[in-house]
Amino acid sequence: MKKIIKFSLLLSVILTVFNFSNTFSQFKSRESDQVDDPMSNLMNRSGTNSRVGINADAPDIFDQLSSQNTYTTRSMPIEGAIDPDVYIVGPNDLFTLGLYGYINQQMPLVVSPEGSVIIPTVGEVEVSGLTLTAAKNSVISAVKRRYYSSDASFTLNTPRTFLIKVSGLTQGNFEVSPVTRVSEILKVLIFDTLNTSRVFYEKTNEREFFNNQISLRNIELIRKNATVKKVDIYKYFLTNKDEFHPFFLEGDLLKIPYLQLDNNFINIGGAVQLGGSYEYSEGDDLETIIGIARGFDVSAEPDSIVLYRADEKSSDFRMIDLSYEKDKEFEIESFDRIFVKSKITYQKNLSVLIMGEVLRPGYYPISFKKTRLKGHYRDGRRIERKSISTFKYFIQKL
Repeated sequence: MKKIIKFSLLLSVILTVFNFSNTFSQFKSRESDQVDDPMSNLMNRSGTNSRVGINADAPDIFDQLSSQNTYTTRSMPIEGAIDPDVYIVGPNDLFTLGLYGYINQQMPLVVSPEGSVIIPTVGEVEVSGLTLTAAKNSVISAVKRRYYSSDASFTLNTPRTFLIKVSGLTQGNFEVSPVTRVSEILKVLIFDTLNTSRVFYEKTNEREFFNNQISLRNIELIRKNATVKKVDIYKYFLTNKDEFHPFFLEGDLLKIPYLQLDNNFINIGGAVQLGGSYEYSEGDDLETIIGIARGFDVSAEPDSIVLYRADEKSSDFRMIDLSYEKDKEFEIESFDRIFVKSKITYQKNLSVLIMGEVLRPGYYPISFKKTRLKGHYRDGRRIERKSISTFKYFIQKL
């Protein structure tokens, strides 16, 4: 009996060893198959690891490309509470549906790529393309038909992001949201130092005056339905009207022309806050140009404005006298020059600087048409005789 038991144990050990060796040989055969595989040999000859696919660094490359050509707005602060009558709902908007009453529950809902929200036990409700107010009413009405004894709410939690196209010297796709304005894209383009086409254009079109730059007043925003909105950043900050600086929607095409100021400008100077040359936009009036120059100076005479307009028939200018209150809507043309006169006042901080061989050089006050050189000779307290022939008198207006 003991011999039978020993024989059985020996037989089981032999079978175990045989199975292990068979398994090991299968693993070895797989390795040998990989070694004999022509594709594996080819990849190994080229220095590529057989366990790594072709173009293995493609994800890293695409990440770099997307970071260079995509503008993210996820951390962008919003201007204030979203106007529900203006905001347009679209795919990927994140909402919260709330039920209050016999059932108290809140559930997150995301607008599907087809433009609808799917509500358990209620069904599918189409919301894409509706204003936020209309979407709220549509969803709450559908919920109340099922839960008629409960109150319901439908609240926007996170606005979606989407891609819009930018055309011009700078071209590409940029990520925006429905609360993003055109100026946010302009900031990215202005400081885009990696744009080779822009750098080449600027280098080959350098001017001593009127440097090339991106237009801020003649931008076109083309909607998906082919409607065109004119974007004027200056006029938006003057009027605070969204029509001059709209929000983005899906399918938008932003056309940003490059500006050569010497071909399309107006000039304003005199008693204004920030005189200079500015880009002209069709439809400009006197009130707009004064606003672009940041308004009148404290010494301005609003009723004494002179407009110089080039005469097409000659090389001279025509002078047009304007009053701001009466001529606010006076139409301005390209290449017009505007000068705002200052008020005439005699109460000014005038002084004279006495220098040279005097005991007390420095600044001394003067009055208009009353101060004489003799008085300042006394204030300077004697001039050295040897320097009388070289006495110099300087007057400086402060």
